[in-house]
Parts: sequence; structure tokens; C-alpha cells
Amino acid sequence: MVQPLDSYTFICIILNMENKIFQKIQTKKKSTRIVDQLVRLINEDKLRVGDRLPSERDLSESLGVSRGVLRESIRALEIAGIIDARSGSGNYIKSNANINREIEALNILEEEDNPLDIIMVRKNLEPLAVRLAVKNADEEDIKKLEKILDKMKNNSKMKIIDNKIDGQFHIVITKASKNKTLLDIMRLIVLKMQKQKFWQYTKEKSIYSLGHSSLYLDEHSSLVDAIKNKNEKLALETINNHLNDVEKDIREYFG
Repeated sequence: MVQPLDSYTFICIILNMENKIFQKIQTKKKSTRIVDQLVRLINEDKLRVGDRLPSERDLSESLGVSRGVLRESIRALEIAGIIDARSGSGNYIKSNANINREIEALNILEEEDNPLDIIMVRKNLEPLAVRLAVKNADEEDIKKLEKILDKMKNNSKMKIIDNKIDGQFHIVITKASKNKTLLDIMRLIVLKMQKQKFWQYTKEKSIYSLGHSSLYLDEHSSLVDAIKNKNEKLALETINNHLNDVEKDIREYFG
């Protein structure tokens, strides 16, 4: 007796047929078109709650987009509660795509920056701020950094994610540079990180899924010590390592 195919195998077979259910993405904002297409397939009952999506490689090839664009769309759908991304297993349809969930996913894609764009700017901006902070930080700046660091240590013990305190840390360092233009730019970047769901998603994953809370805390602590001791070489090495580690975490979900 022939056994019925499970949903995942069935979808993969369909992908190789002449009349594919997935269509090449042609528009400029490809990530939003991916959301539109997946939501349509759910509403047409071609994708059902519990179904596993094809692999990222197969799905990106079928849609004609890069894996980065696909991942951005998947993350938006995950945040909106439509997809369940299971580490080591794949992406599953979590719930029916009602209009509110679809709008939330589309709004995230339309209004937010990709975290990789933010980290690219930070990697070019913050080493300059740190170098100037090593030269110009006064006792008051160091006291503020140490106070923030104490709060970070307490949050780490309690497994609390606090985007505000992390943002304050980087703002105080930039303020210690005594360069107002740098400070204005950093405040804008921190505001983006604090308001955007993509960045909050990455922060939560880096702590809860990747277990990098202690790593980030050690890097922040080393940076304060290096600035306090006027050790420019160590300070620059620390900030570069920290930003590289953040980028690795982001690429785990968006790259």
C-alpha cells in the first residue's frame, strides 16, 4: 500500500514541477513580496499550520532571491507569529495568517533597517569614538560607565535584556569622546536599536539561544578598563572584537 506523503515532501516535489506554487520575485522590495506570497499560500490552504517550509536554499532558489532577503522575510513572519523557526529543524507554519499578523510583518519590513546595515555603520563609527574616549574621558565619564556596567552585571545574572542600558553604555563612551557630531550620530543609531523589532529579536536570540550574555558582558567590562587605563590599543581591539561578535550573531539569523 502506498503511504501518503507528508506535507514537507509534498511541497518539495511541487517545487520541482513545471507549475510551481512559488513564483519568482521581481519587485524592488523583494522581502515584502515573499511575505505576500507565503501569506497567500497559507490562506489558500496550500501551506497549513504545522507544515515545514522547504530548506532556505531550496526556497531561496525557488523564489529567485538571496538567502539574506529570504531570512529577513522569515524573521518578520516569525516576529508576527506566523512562522516558528526551530533551531536545527527548520521553519514551520505556526498559525493562520490573519490580516493583523500580515500587516505587522509587512510594517517591520517596510519601516525597519536590516540589523546588518546598523552594525556596518557601528563598525565604522565606534572605533573612532573609542579612540577619542581613551584620550578625552574624564573621571565623571568613567564613573558613569562603571555604574552602567554594574547594572549590566546584575541584568546578566537575572537574564534580563535591557536595550536601554546597553544603549546608554555606548552613548556615554561616545560622549566621552567630546565630539558632538559623533554623539548625535550615535544617539540616532541607539534610538533605532531600541525601537526596532529586528534588533530586539537579534538581542534575545544572542542571549537565550546562542548564550552570549557573558561574552558581551566581558567585552563591555574590558572596554571600560581599557578606557580608564588610557590603553588605546586594547580599547580598539576590544571594541572591534565586540562588534565582530555582534555581527556574527546577526548573520546567524539575517546573513
